[in-house]
Amino acid sequence: MPMKQPTLHTQRLTLRLFMLEDAPDVQRLAGDYGVASTALLIPHPYTDGLAEEWIGTHQPGFETGELAVFAAVHRAEGYLVGAASLGIEREHDRAELGYWIGRPYWNRGYATEAVRAIIPYGFRVLGLNRIRGSHFPRNPASGRVMQKAGMRYEGCLRQHVKKWGRYEDLMVYGVLREDAVLSAGMTIQPPAEPSYAPRIPIAYRVAGRGSCMQRIIDWNELWKAIHVSSPERLEKERDPAARWDRRAAAYQRATRDEKKATEQELGVLDIRPGETVLDMGAGTGRLAVPIAGIAAHVTALDPSGGMLSILRERMAENGRENYSCVRMRWEDVEIGRDIERHDVAVAAFSLGFYDLGAALQKLDAAARRAVYLYWHAGEWRSPEEMALYRTVFGEEGARQKGYPDYIYAVNILHDAGIYANVRIYHAIWDTAFDSIDEAARNWAEMHSPDREDLGPIVEYFSRALQKDASGKYVQRAVRSTAAIWWTKEGG
Repeated sequence: MPMKQPTLHTQRLTLRLFMLEDAPDVQRLAGDYGVASTALLIPHPYTDGLAEEWIGTHQPGFETGELAVFAAVHRAEGYLVGAASLGIEREHDRAELGYWIGRPYWNRGYATEAVRAIIPYGFRVLGLNRIRGSHFPRNPASGRVMQKAGMRYEGCLRQHVKKWGRYEDLMVYGVLREDAVLSAGMTIQPPAEPSYAPRIPIAYRVAGRGSCMQRIIDWNELWKAIHVSSPERLEKERDPAARWDRRAAAYQRATRDEKKATEQELGVLDIRPGETVLDMGAGTGRLAVPIAGIAAHVTALDPSGGMLSILRERMAENGRENYSCVRMRWEDVEIGRDIERHDVAVAAFSLGFYDLGAALQKLDAAARRAVYLYWHAGEWRSPEEMALYRTVFGEEGARQKGYPDYIYAVNILHDAGIYANVRIYHAIWDTAFDSIDEAARNWAEMHSPDREDLGPIVEYFSRALQKDASGKYVQRAVRSTAAIWWTKEGG
């Protein structure tokens, strides 16, 4: 059976095999003088039959491992935008990158989006070691596309090719497999004294020598499998509003003194005066309230009316009026109908969705300039905390309440063609109570509201809390945290 070329998906594009039905659009778009003049191999005029002939080479070229040509099709509307390709030299495990975009779709970031998908595909699936690309000096926009995709400028080949009877210089760019993680826009800063070892793999492949056979982890399906095996997480999914309504007051008491962790999160954010910000999963306003002091407007979205009620109180206490509340599940939100796009979207520890991929795609669509996420980088709880969980919930219950061992969001975003920045840091969470009994009751209200025997919980907090000079009982936890962010075209 012939080997079939896979289909890739980005935020706005589907990258698929060209079909003969695409030929009229290819002739119309590639036949434009402005497009043909910037590409070495596109003829002009683009006569009848050339498109069909060109498309006919794609599947045979893919089967021999020499070619991978993708039609860049608008994901929502289905029309052809352009093309992106890899011309493969298997002997050297390298490829020549090529792409063109039809004139009606210039200056929309489609070329960058396509190239950012093609390069990881070349390294992860085709097993390439190097990808190079080039452009004429009179087309600097093409160089910017390659730079945004992580390719480095390597030099100028003077009068290297002849285009329409004229010798042309080529500006050459390249990227190596070993640079792929950094070129994808990912930077990882480990904690100075890591107490946990967060794992942030991108993916793996199993490739036959000289072939395109592969096995790629589907990170979103792997994430879903965790939820299916966890009644705790499924309970959160079924009725998050009711769950958080019951816990709102306890959550507010538990987080009211966490100023240091909030300051650390705000230190990553780039919020500019005059911008609008969406805080998805805003809760009691731990981030939304200080952000409202910077931004022109904050939309606080949360499924829990109890949480939003506390948020409104905190906004009033701080004299903030430049905000609005939307009480909805994120899964039910439709951008443009329920909320408008904002300049920046933020989600702090609110990514516990069954379909995390869909939630992240929607968050990306909700932001014009940038998206910021905060999530757990490994197990957050200390061994002493985990011992309490095992006492209260049993071994299996404690396991189900644990944190994922991978930062799935980074991998899911990468698979979707969104190459996020990642910073791992030690977040300092301070909690203060008037007494050990108050701390124990609050913990039970948060985690096990029907529990009557508070003995093990009181015993834990009697060891975990320290009395400060003001008479408060304080617990400081240092938790390994991932700040994940990406900016849009021009952001």
